[in-house]
Amino acid sequence: MIIVCGHCRYRFEVPGAEAGGEFTCPGCGRMIMVDSADQEAVDQEEGFAEQAKQVVGRKVPVVCGACGKGLMVGARLAGKTRRCPSCGAPIQIPYPDEAEEVAAQSAIAARERLADVDLSGGGAAAKETAASEQVQPPAQGPEPAAVGALEHPADDAAAPAEPGEARIDYAGGGRRQTLTVVVTVAFAAVGLAVAVGLVAHRMFFSGRRPPEVRSEPPSVAVNPQLPAPNLPVTTGPATQPVTTEPTPPPPPRVVAPKCVVKRAVADVFLADGYSPAPVTSCYWKVTAEIKAGDKAVSFAAHGRQAVLVFGRQEIPCLGVLLPGSIPSQRIARERVGLQARESRTVTLVFEVSQGLTDATMRIAGLPEAQVKVTRGLLDPGEGLRPGRYVEALPRNLSPLLRQPIIAALQSARQLSLEARRTGRSFALSFPQTGVAGAALPAGRGAYRVQLARGADSLECRLRVAGGGKRVVLYLADGPFRQITFAAP
Repeated sequence: MIIVCGHCRYRFEVPGAEAGGEFTCPGCGRMIMVDSADQEAVDQEEGFAEQAKQVVGRKVPVVCGACGKGLMVGARLAGKTRRCPSCGAPIQIPYPDEAEEVAAQSAIAARERLADVDLSGGGAAAKETAASEQVQPPAQGPEPAAVGALEHPADDAAAPAEPGEARIDYAGGGRRQTLTVVVTVAFAAVGLAVAVGLVAHRMFFSGRRPPEVRSEPPSVAVNPQLPAPNLPVTTGPATQPVTTEPTPPPPPRVVAPKCVVKRAVADVFLADGYSPAPVTSCYWKVTAEIKAGDKAVSFAAHGRQAVLVFGRQEIPCLGVLLPGSIPSQRIARERVGLQARESRTVTLVFEVSQGLTDATMRIAGLPEAQVKVTRGLLDPGEGLRPGRYVEALPRNLSPLLRQPIIAALQSARQLSLEARRTGRSFALSFPQTGVAGAALPAGRGAYRVQLARGADSLECRLRVAGGGKRVVLYLADGPFRQITFAAP
């Protein structure tokens, strides 16, 4: 029995489906309910007459794929679409097997030839025999034509009689017999040609092949809006759970220590007009911002842990310049310490030869830093100028010095220096003390000085700085042996 699925239009043959039951569509997997078809038993007769009856009245069994109703439809409706009389769903009538159609047409032709031979004797007996052998379609349960009657109710009534059902009067003699044979053969040939043409059209022009009976239903995608078909369930190996390791945190940012030079000044004095540097040297005051990294930083602010590098020469640090008023402003030989991530600004003091230029500062535990010094305070300007200079207090001179010239200068409360040009040299005098002398040039901004008071004399040096506004008299080598004068 051929079943047409009402969902996907797939046709397949199921032996013994006339008895009814549940069947799975191989095309879409949908369950189809098939009711038992009511058919009356037909007596099997022998000979060509019975074969002609089967061909002319052949019915094609179909089942509505929507409601499962079993129907018997005439073979002449093969290839057409009719609606189900039960639910109104469209049904495409399948074609009968091509080989069976050819055998049926051959049986009709043989029967007509046999009838021509029997009717050659003429008479009423022949007519009765032909009438008795007239093919009538057998009764089939519910009327099969009802399928087509829903759309074309006049199809069966207006349809012409089949070739095997034509009533022919054979009493006309030999010409009618010959005409009957010719007509029968012609109809048989036309039917065979039509069948072959339909099969060829389906196979080659519509791109479809006759359905093949498959033993296993194909794997199809399941539509979630339809009920799940009864398909075999296959289980694979158990899926192992996927475990993901937590992403490690990013490494902590490493903070390196820094040393940034903010300002560097070369000056003759340690403070403003106080504690001058030796006559051939100057003080470098380097202000730097020190930042500790992830680790603490500690270094001695005096000695070799903080140096200025000039080529191969290293000059150690004298200490940290402490802020304050003169004369409390001084150099502290202390240790500079910073905790992790701490910053501090310090001013380191170095005694450098007057002729040296830019340098590199190295501090233990810190990166190197370039030092570019500003030398404006060392500029002697035009040198010593004629005029009167006044001592800058506090006095940077040790008390109770025994040298007579120094003792005379120290006895005055505030000294004044008068300079008068005499050619290339200058005549010097200190009115409050009776000390006088001469100054001879000894380089840019430097002079050799010879002082005298009565029979006592003193050889010393004089230095001009600050653009000619500062004059330092070096009475002797060593600290606290200098007197500073400023231009009024």
